[in-house]
Amino acid sequence: MIGHGLMTYSLMVRSMTDWLWPDNGNHRRLETRFRSPVYPGDTIQVRIEVQDKRETRKGKWLVCGLTVTSQRDEIVSTGDALAEILN
Repeated sequence: MIGHGLMTYSLMVRSMTDWLWPDNGNHRRLETRFRSPVYPGDTIQVRIEVQDKRETRKGKWLVCGLTVTSQRDEIVSTGDALAEILN
């Protein structure tokens, strides 16, 4: 048995949301690639890295890279995200 890819996707979205909402931000786009299966009992960790930042009149746009790893340091998913933080 393996975890569905949308389970990993939902944790990626939740990580983005938990990070952005306190600063009046939202994620606008998330494209993912599922590289390895996630099995019952696995512990996964989501890392978000800001790769580029653009200032606008209304706030900031952030281009982010996401990496999800298992407890075995195996990359199970990667993603590209776009986030907006409003002034």
